[in-house]
Amino acid sequence: MAVAFFSNRVVALEWTLAGSCAVMAWQLTSQVIDSYAKNLFSSYLKMLIQLSMAISVFIVSVDVPIIAFVVISIASAILSIRGARSAVVKLPSYMTDLVEAERKKEKCPYTGQEAYIDELGVVLCQKQRNNAILVGAPGTGKTAIIERIAWMIAHGQFPTNSPFNKRSVISLNLSDLVSGCSFVGMLEARIKEIHRYIDNHPESIIFVDEIHRIVGAGRSMNSMAGVADHLKPVLARAGVSFIGATTLEEHGRDIVPDGPLNRRFLPIFVKEPTPEQCLHMIKEVRKQRIYELEISDSAINTVLKCSELYRGHQPDKSMTLLDRACATARFARSSSLTNDHIYKACARDCKMELAAVQQRANSN
Repeated sequence: MAVAFFSNRVVALEWTLAGSCAVMAWQLTSQVIDSYAKNLFSSYLKMLIQLSMAISVFIVSVDVPIIAFVVISIASAILSIRGARSAVVKLPSYMTDLVEAERKKEKCPYTGQEAYIDELGVVLCQKQRNNAILVGAPGTGKTAIIERIAWMIAHGQFPTNSPFNKRSVISLNLSDLVSGCSFVGMLEARIKEIHRYIDNHPESIIFVDEIHRIVGAGRSMNSMAGVADHLKPVLARAGVSFIGATTLEEHGRDIVPDGPLNRRFLPIFVKEPTPEQCLHMIKEVRKQRIYELEISDSAINTVLKCSELYRGHQPDKSMTLLDRACATARFARSSSLTNDHIYKACARDCKMELAAVQQRANSN
């Protein structure tokens, strides 16, 4: 009789463990689907998968309840640890930490735009409308300003009371954000990831290059609202700072007509630097010995003269020619940058005769 009593208790325990395993399997299946395939299954299909998994585990657990319970418990613990780690929201794949990227660089060629950095600092200190948009012609150094800020943060160049001190600069890539959103709700899920990251990292500065593209981006048959409509509530929140960059034409065409979006940004107009400012930038590059070449004042003046043959705006033209000329000098195994290297690089880029480039440079 005692044997039967204990036997019944063991059977009851086995069935209890099997039931517990089935319930845990139901919960684990739900967590896995929500974590890795939330947008691929409907609620009914998700329930069917959970039910099938729970029944399968229950059938197996009846024969080996203890082993099944141990395995399910370990799987639950692993998933819980992953969930705890994911609670510290990681940077999504379509966002890049510019401060970490600039931390790897010992030298920074982006100089001469300190006035715009000060203007951005004033905007960030505001309690309302602390979002800025850099507006200027292509090549005037809008993105370089943000990269300079990220480099200065990474190397502790800002004073302790600066609004940039100990903050992170995160670049949001709109192409990566929208690409692959072929299923309903995928864009919304990615926007929610941005919300969660901002909630967990309120000190972050979000930089969006070519920000005019958020107007209409993501609005398709699968998404009623676009990226701009999803980000407007975030832009209105205090403490969150966005910095955009666009051209004057695209700012007037896409941003200004969208009243709610335009009202959330303060425009900072980036002008083309003067020849004196370009000269200062190139001398700063020479001071840092980025190219590991001897660059004379005569070579710097030649770079400024020949850069006028390029299309576009300063300082992009001067920096492009300087980079090309230094590459030409290093390929020729020269220890210094000469006028001949500059003439050759300019003639190659502008598709002009070498003599014509020399004549134009000497005539200026």
